[in-house]
Amino acid sequence: SVPSASNVDYYINIVHEKALLRRLISVSNDIATESMLENGNVNDILDGAEMKILNVVKTRRSSEFHKIQDVIFKAQSDLEKLAEQKGEITGLPTGFYEIDKVTDEKIDKWAIYLADLLNDNKGYSKKDLKKYCKAIVEDFAAIKLEKTNKIKVGIVGEIYVKYAPLGNNNLEKFLQSQNVEYMIPGVMGFALYCIDNGLIDHELYGGNIIKKYIYDFFYHYMLDLESIIYNSVKNYSSFNPGSRFENGKKLGEKIIGLGCKMGEGWLLTSEIMELCEMGYDNIICTQPFGCLPNHINGKGMVRKITEVVSNANIVAIDYDPSATSVNQENRIKLMLSIASQKA
Repeated sequence: SVPSASNVDYYINIVHEKALLRRLISVSNDIATESMLENGNVNDILDGAEMKILNVVKTRRSSEFHKIQDVIFKAQSDLEKLAEQKGEITGLPTGFYEIDKVTDEKIDKWAIYLADLLNDNKGYSKKDLKKYCKAIVEDFAAIKLEKTNKIKVGIVGEIYVKYAPLGNNNLEKFLQSQNVEYMIPGVMGFALYCIDNGLIDHELYGGNIIKKYIYDFFYHYMLDLESIIYNSVKNYSSFNPGSRFENGKKLGEKIIGLGCKMGEGWLLTSEIMELCEMGYDNIICTQPFGCLPNHINGKGMVRKITEVVSNANIVAIDYDPSATSVNQENRIKLMLSIASQKA
């Protein structure tokens, strides 16, 4: 039936009950994590668990809603604080001042140089792209590195939550504090996925042949660009060049059909498989609460992936306003604890 204003109390009660259940789930996860990690005295853990449950009971009648005005003002305030930071590096700090300073100088140098080049309508040809990609890779490869063995972690998930610190509670910064090596698949794969979906649509459902040729042209053009970047990193540095899109597509197809393309679709599953193949088999799947496509293609594929990749260690983390960063970080720490035991 169509919702009406006369039933508003009923709808409010449903929302309120679901919110309470979500809080109870969150608290239960906290208690389970603390119990498994065995941090502290057993009596302290029991007291803490009792207090958390009592807090849920106490707030049974309190509202968890916030005025949108307050939420917007807080978000604006947080962004202004980030903009006012005057550090040596504009990106994410590595924790090592010397490396931050060198990489930041190189990024600024190449950003200015390439902007001037493109402004003069130069550097667009594939020959130029190969030339400048090679030069950039060699410049960064000249930085002295000390290689150490660390736990390798891969990050996948919904496109915004995966990349944005504001969306994932500074996940990369947290992983740095845990002294692990992490990898996030690049944006090129997502761009190719979006174009390839047009070709998959035509293969599955038919359609305009001209549109198919247009998709095909851009698809192969983007594959050429990917090839230039991949070969530059592979041939002129010791960095990990990542995986090729078509390789990931084949790996993902072992787990899920290519017709599953809502949101990040099969790409999410294929990125997990790619990372496992490269040795980053401890996977954090970032997902916004209630994003059904993400849950299906990420969390929903975990069992099937572990049947194919036995050493895969995957944790799905919900990032939404009601989820506490402590709970998120504890679940990641538990995943890292399992990874250290395997190492």
